[in-house]
Amino acid sequence: MWVLLEGDSNPIRIESDISLVVDLADFKHILRNELIKLKNIKERDIVFFTYHDLDTSLPPDTKLQPLADNTTKNEPLIVKYLSQV
Repeated sequence: MWVLLEGDSNPIRIESDISLVVDLADFKHILRNELIKLKNIKERDIVFFTYHDLDTSLPPDTKLQPLADNTTKNEPLIVKYLSQV
């Protein structure tokens, strides 16, 4: 599955097995474990957007598999997060 962290210029392919991940709320835990930038970010401070709609965040209960099936390097899932100071 491809994701693009806000502010980065290149998307990242998530290598973790996401077959048992139900929704975006669960996916936050995967991202925090796999991506150093998100390790110290609270899960409540991570928000997802589709590549084509950066104004409307996806609800946490959005099913992950349909998103994973439709993300590509050119149209990744967008991940915005609030940095801790």
